[in-house]
Amino acid sequence: MPISADSTGLYIVKETVSGETPASPVWLQFPPVSESVATNATTTISNTLNATRQVLDSILTGMDISGSVEIELARTPAMDLILESVMASAWDVTGDPNYTMSVGLDQVTFSLMKRWPRPGSPGDYIYNIYTGCTADTLSVTMTAGSEVTASVGLIGKGVDAALNTTEPVGSTYPALTDFNVLRAPGVKGITLDNEAGTLAPLITDSCTTDITLNVTNNGRGIQCLGTLGNKETVLGRFESSVDMTIFFSDNNIMEDFLKQSAMNVTFTIGDADTDNHYKFTLPKGKLSSETVVAGGTNTDVVNALTFQGLVDTTAVPPTTVKIDTLAVGASAPKFVSGLIADGAATDVVVTFSEPVAIGNSTGVTINVDGAPANISSQVAAASDVTFTLDTPVTVGQIVTFQVDATNTITDTTDGLPMSAMDKAESLSNNVA
Repeated sequence: MPISADSTGLYIVKETVSGETPASPVWLQFPPVSESVATNATTTISNTLNATRQVLDSILTGMDISGSVEIELARTPAMDLILESVMASAWDVTGDPNYTMSVGLDQVTFSLMKRWPRPGSPGDYIYNIYTGCTADTLSVTMTAGSEVTASVGLIGKGVDAALNTTEPVGSTYPALTDFNVLRAPGVKGITLDNEAGTLAPLITDSCTTDITLNVTNNGRGIQCLGTLGNKETVLGRFESSVDMTIFFSDNNIMEDFLKQSAMNVTFTIGDADTDNHYKFTLPKGKLSSETVVAGGTNTDVVNALTFQGLVDTTAVPPTTVKIDTLAVGASAPKFVSGLIADGAATDVVVTFSEPVAIGNSTGVTINVDGAPANISSQVAAASDVTFTLDTPVTVGQIVTFQVDATNTITDTTDGLPMSAMDKAESLSNNVA
């Protein structure tokens, strides 16, 4: 009976000792779109002469574990581990709930398991387990009008037929509580800038249609006598680049390319006010290519460029790529609703997505019929903040609420500040 690829389960677990699946492993789900991780064998046939004039033997001379996993990018515990492996580092959680990671020197390995239901045996499974795996390459692709996808290239160590087809004792498989595929409309905070800061406004006002982040460790497997497969894997030079397509409006980018100006790139995939995002920063680099392309009729003229990442030696630690996110469950306050109740015409009650605190009214704008109202006081209670106005709101007036980046509203759990609102939100005026 055939086994459908749709029933494939892909799981990873961090190794304490490289090449050894930990005891009682807690397997993290790593849902693939497709995968090609395999034991790639090198064989030869025997050249021994014999009277039958036929081949006497086929000889397995070498083997390596390699391949790729294609995914739709989502913030998951498995993806956090993959990023640790590709960065050869660990998440710095000292700024909890703000997590950050830079390029490191410490190889992070994991075991990878493929699991399929055994035909005719409900509840029983077939396993392939690969140990000593590292994420050698990562390519993240963002294209307008599409989901964000990624390809992870893996290198593994040896294979033991007796161990790598049996479920490890004590294995558990926590369910994915959240799986939200990140998408192109959620790619924000896109910055390509030079040291003078003159490019950033142009990029913000323009249209970026494609971004591809490419990272490689140039890892290699070491094969030795007495070992079938890689005895170990070694990290090479860490390299990173970003390909971008940006609508053409002037020659500023071309000028920086020709001058070989030092530049930087930043973009955030997902909602930066929640844990469902990754922010990537390449703090230093140069353009290694830049062309202005008119592709043909009914197309737009674009800058097609490649940014080559360089190590920023002023950063601590020195790094080519920096990744930021939030602790799982952490989030910044968001506006939910607001109202002015009948009988309390000077009180504007604004409700947020979680309990908040507020220092003062800095950065808060409450407009009444388009004119800013003077706020005399503000009091937070759970998820509500009551702003008291000097002048009462009257029947039929239009009231809006907005905050900028200087506001002092924070969530009471993690202390995360509220981000600037893109637009003013209308409040319910119930004054009769």
